[in-house]
Amino acid sequence: MKKLGYLLLLCVSALSITILSDKANAAEKTVYFTDTHEVLHGNPYTGTAFDINSPKPAGSPGYTFTNDPAITDFINGSKTIPEDADIVRLQIAWADIEPSADVFTWERLDAFMDKINAQGKTVEFQLLMSESPDVANDPNVFPYIYPPAWLFDVKGASFRMAPYNGIYSAKQPIYYDPIFLAELKKAIDAFAD
Repeated sequence: MKKLGYLLLLCVSALSITILSDKANAAEKTVYFTDTHEVLHGNPYTGTAFDINSPKPAGSPGYTFTNDPAITDFINGSKTIPEDADIVRLQIAWADIEPSADVFTWERLDAFMDKINAQGKTVEFQLLMSESPDVANDPNVFPYIYPPAWLFDVKGASFRMAPYNGIYSAKQPIYYDPIFLAELKKAIDAFAD
């Protein structure tokens, strides 16, 4: 009986080694396409994710969804998503879709989604809503405004000044603030429609 126990233990150990070996073969790796956009690969549950947003060029203020040249090229048809990309990862700021209180701009996003659907791809939306850096005190920072300025200036949502790099502070919403939550719900509901 003791020998049978060791045999079972040995079989389970061999199975574990095989499983671990297979996981090791599926390790994360980075694949580069000819258009120089970085693609993350190695997640067997989600497939290959293509990052469409342009990287921030050195010495430049960077891009948001509304002015990103890679998004524009894709919408205009001069670029396509690589065939072996399963998911297109899109970072879009709340301020990009609701620049003024209760005023939504869907034209660019609709055009983007039309092209995505035509290619038969799936989008992973990353709705950015965390903070707004102080560009005046640090001109090298990416000047994104994820939560719209009107959220604080017009609606009066609470925020804190979060320190970054000891150089500047960024306006960061208080996530449990009732105004923030109500406005975020309206934005997400509008996005879902």
